[in-house]
Amino acid sequence: MPGRKTDIKDAQWIAELLQHGLLRVSFIPPVDQMRDKRELLVQALEGKFVPINDLSLPSYLLKLIVLTKQFNFSINKLRSIATLLNKQLSLLIPYLVSLVELPRLLSGEIGTDMSRFPSAEHLAAWAGLAPGNARKRWQESFNRNP
Repeated sequence: MPGRKTDIKDAQWIAELLQHGLLRVSFIPPVDQMRDKRELLVQALEGKFVPINDLSLPSYLLKLIVLTKQFNFSINKLRSIATLLNKQLSLLIPYLVSLVELPRLLSGEIGTDMSRFPSAEHLAAWAGLAPGNARKRWQESFNRNP
């Protein structure tokens, strides 16, 4: 084959340059290791198919098909869950931002001097968040609607 001899020499030369750190590296195994693997690959490809393989091969093929279907089902299920979680998270983000902004907004409204409020309950009542206020509003709306 034309060019084949120089291709092999070029590949060996590049592998040696990489081993000595003269090129940017991904992973290149040592040249000797590459030769060993090539021989193993040749042996694997030259293997013999014996009649007993006729019996086991179809069952392995069926197992592969079943596992592939289970894998695809799992992947699709995970994708649908991820989509649902993404939608729920997008609904939750404004509330999370509100919680982060809440201390800044509160200090802007009431200031940093809390001495004017004798207790946390007084502050909640001033803000209209005391439990009693909510109960009163519920009772008023309940009493208005016969």
